[in-house]
Amino acid sequence: MRSALACAVMAASLLSPFAVQAFDRCDALLGNPDKLREFLIESGIRAAPVKYFDHARSIQIDLDGAGRLIPFAKHDRQGRAVVVYPSAFPPVLCRMALATFLELEGERAPLVEAAREAGICVAARGGSPTCITEYARDLEQRYRARFAGLAASDQELAYGIATHALGQVAKHEFAHHFLRHAERIPSRRIARIDAEFEADFYAILNGAQAGEAPSAMYYFFNALAEMEGHASALNTPNYESAACRATNIDDVTKLFGVVAMMLLDTVEGGGRVRDPTFTFRAVAEDFAGQAAPAPSPKSCGRLNQVVLREAHAELTRLAALVAEYADYLPRTPGAADLQQGLGLTEPEIFKLIDRLQAMSQDLTHLRGLAARAMSLLVLRVGYGGASFEVSEQLDRAVQSFAGDTLSGDYGRLLKVQGLNALYHAPDRPLEARLEQAGRLFEASVRHLPQAAEGWMNLAYIALVRGDCEKAVELATESIRWADDDRNADMARTFRDAVREGSRSGRCAQMAKDFAATLTP
Repeated sequence: MRSALACAVMAASLLSPFAVQAFDRCDALLGNPDKLREFLIESGIRAAPVKYFDHARSIQIDLDGAGRLIPFAKHDRQGRAVVVYPSAFPPVLCRMALATFLELEGERAPLVEAAREAGICVAARGGSPTCITEYARDLEQRYRARFAGLAASDQELAYGIATHALGQVAKHEFAHHFLRHAERIPSRRIARIDAEFEADFYAILNGAQAGEAPSAMYYFFNALAEMEGHASALNTPNYESAACRATNIDDVTKLFGVVAMMLLDTVEGGGRVRDPTFTFRAVAEDFAGQAAPAPSPKSCGRLNQVVLREAHAELTRLAALVAEYADYLPRTPGAADLQQGLGLTEPEIFKLIDRLQAMSQDLTHLRGLAARAMSLLVLRVGYGGASFEVSEQLDRAVQSFAGDTLSGDYGRLLKVQGLNALYHAPDRPLEARLEQAGRLFEASVRHLPQAAEGWMNLAYIALVRGDCEKAVELATESIRWADDDRNADMARTFRDAVREGSRSGRCAQMAKDFAATLTP
């Protein structure tokens, strides 16, 4: 178990660190209900594949929990899907994750001692959430001095793992709804314990697609499982075994290791892996020589054996294909802008996209990983200034794997398509360009509300059509989501000019003047 987790920790340590935080900052972790809700929307909805996006948007988020502490999925009395994610949970997970981080470094005794005390609490109070909360506090007290003695980079790494775990726990609960476990378990189409593995696999894969540590949830469930071992009162038919969950995560971590994270980093152009001698080609070759990971002897279900074997074969094929084109993928060092740095123009890239598209049709478990790789490649071709004809060809490719594309990625792809439709085909009639680009930008901001450029171009389209009030409204949204001062200032200048022009009766003339900038 520890070798697989060490591999995953190494993978996370290869990535750029998170902002430094200390053990005693766990209470502030997503402590604001609005921040927690936004985090859950990002983790469970915007990070979901497109095929689940509409379903995800319909799922209610409950931050109360009515006395419960651990997140869970349910349906309310009206039959609506709900994810319950109590606001008291993040600090508890944080403390347990940091304790496991130190336990894996060899500091096991404090974890065992705290778990034994928690077992006494459970025996006295039953399965009270208070016992788990007090256990987490006890772990903090026992490990505080040791954590303070860690290097700042190790503290950053531990906090980053805790943050990933919070998101992946949310993904797991959303997955119960996406995979319709409330229907499949009662009808015996899947055993409950296998449904837990299925939801864990979804959460870990979805996290890995975003570059997260695949072992993240282990850091919570390991500490909870230690407590579970001293608290027999928890082992009821309705209790979800933390030991089983920790084993699920360990099994899947053995599958992904560093391969999925490095595959996506390679496709993105590199830069997140610190060691330049740690090449993806070498990783892919090493992985190809490894046997499929066997489930742990402690595994609780039966589904994992099949999934691990099949997914290993799929990951081997994906890694070998991307490694074959690795020399064409690094970003240009020292480039002046995004287009020069990340843009791809080599013909071989189009061959890679075609081959990934063909391969994805044969994948069962890792279509999402293949779709993420293709999404990143198509975006980089867009940055490279693809012609309108090439863009239309890529658009058709995008639609072929859209269902498995992360919703946020799909929003970015739609934005690039909108830019191509509006600006890169000047010989087409302006109204046709406006109509096509408008549909694409509207879909883009639906899947990715923080796409400030999408909102800004919708404002331009509204102005050309003479709707200054709408243009002002859309520009304001662009300002809200702008990720730097320059873009925010440009949007603000546009908004204020349109607002003033509208007040002075010059809206129609401004629309005519702006339309002239979009025609040859």
